[in-house]
Amino acid sequence: MQFKLEFDICALILLLMNFTMCCVRKTIPLKRNRIYKCLLLTVMLATALDIASVLVMRGDWIHPVQIDYLISYLYYVLQYSVPYIGIYYVLTWADIEVTPKLPAFWLCFVIMLFQVSILIANLFNHCLFYFDDTGTYQYGNMVPGFVISAALMLLYMMWIIIRHGDRIMRIKKIAFVFFVFSVIGASVFQRFFPEYLTVGFASAIGMWVFFVAIQNPQEDLDAVTGVFNRMIIPQYFKLRCSKRKPFAIIVLAMDDFKFINKMFGTEIGDAMLYYVAQFLVSISGEFRVFRWGSDQFCMIVELDEMSLEDATTKICERFRHPWIFEDVSVMMSTTVGCLRFPDDAYSVSDIMDIMDYLIMVAKSNGKGSVVHACDISLDAVRREKAVEKAVKVAIDCDLFEVYYQPIYDTKREQYVSAEALVRLHDDLLGWISPEEFIPIAEKNGSILRLGTIVFRKVFQFMRDNSLQDLGIDYIEINTSAVQCMQTGFARQVIELMSEYEIDPKSIVLEVTE
Repeated sequence: MQFKLEFDICALILLLMNFTMCCVRKTIPLKRNRIYKCLLLTVMLATALDIASVLVMRGDWIHPVQIDYLISYLYYVLQYSVPYIGIYYVLTWADIEVTPKLPAFWLCFVIMLFQVSILIANLFNHCLFYFDDTGTYQYGNMVPGFVISAALMLLYMMWIIIRHGDRIMRIKKIAFVFFVFSVIGASVFQRFFPEYLTVGFASAIGMWVFFVAIQNPQEDLDAVTGVFNRMIIPQYFKLRCSKRKPFAIIVLAMDDFKFINKMFGTEIGDAMLYYVAQFLVSISGEFRVFRWGSDQFCMIVELDEMSLEDATTKICERFRHPWIFEDVSVMMSTTVGCLRFPDDAYSVSDIMDIMDYLIMVAKSNGKGSVVHACDISLDAVRREKAVEKAVKVAIDCDLFEVYYQPIYDTKREQYVSAEALVRLHDDLLGWISPEEFIPIAEKNGSILRLGTIVFRKVFQFMRDNSLQDLGIDYIEINTSAVQCMQTGFARQVIELMSEYEIDPKSIVLEVTE
């Protein structure tokens, strides 16, 4: 059989270009990026071995047939490792940990045993491939089973994409689906036309689609400063925390940045952000500076390279001097917060919460303040997280209670109305004041669901009890300003009143302060 190398040669060129782009572009060494490079190298080496095997068979030089076998074996091992790495890649993007409890683990394990057993059996009965007396490559009778097992892996990769699609962006799902169908399609085509080596070419195209749609580093970079944006920070911290190696974090906020934008214009403001970011990079190095907010940055300090105090001193010293852009000189101070892992925070969520809290405390201390997490009480942060968790559980499990405070009319000498008061009791925290959990619910958006729960409980109470018989004219219901700002708020209240047959005159809405 005369194999045609045109597709494989094009594939190898595309893969080499792809690998070069990966090396040149700025990326954080996250797990998903490392897996992509591993997948890319596997496809590239498999394609190179496919080309090498054909060239060796075409060569006129005398060589042991064992060389042909070795190259072919290596090709099969690498080529059929692609589905396994691909599944791991998808699971990483879906943020699913690979454990023995995961169905994917056992499916991959069983199919891997099947493929390994065929590769071993091929040494004795040539069930996968062999070279005849003329040195011509021939397929064995187990090739269809080998290919089908690999196709099952790719289809399982499709099932993961569909099953956990809500965790993956649409453009990324399309890229995964394209890769699966292109490789399966190329395998089917090559089965009927074995002289055309199209699987490597389809894989190379799929890897380019991955690079453009999934591995696009521009998604992780801030357009103004060129450093990494806030979206990538949780994943980076997760990687760092998993290593259990101590490090420090400096989060800084540029004081009066909004005033600078108004005074000098956004062009100077953007230039200011860029130069501050590059200054921080000069201190900590690449991959360690992130834009935390509109006027805030986060910087990682490797404690085995530089002390936290030295880094803070350099930052504060630089901000004592003007920033010069062309003909404009700008003086500006910065507020700094510092924390250490794992001394001050021991998880990703802890780090993120404490960073926000540090900036808030530092700003309350005045411009140019430097605050260390070890010097302040973090009980407030941990209390807020505990209350936030209690609110979420209470909403999901319907644990909020509504009490009614009667309002007495001295002229009529009777109770004429009542105010609905929502209360929350947690098994660990006890009674939680509305003054504490309402602002937290407003901050994370759960106030909308909480508000609906309160409306339903009050309307249910009004329908089950005749208020006129009790001399009650109306019930006051506290509503959040966040609820009132929703475009469909009025329609929602009207629909709920209609559902519970409530007279609009019997309720009064009071916006909380």
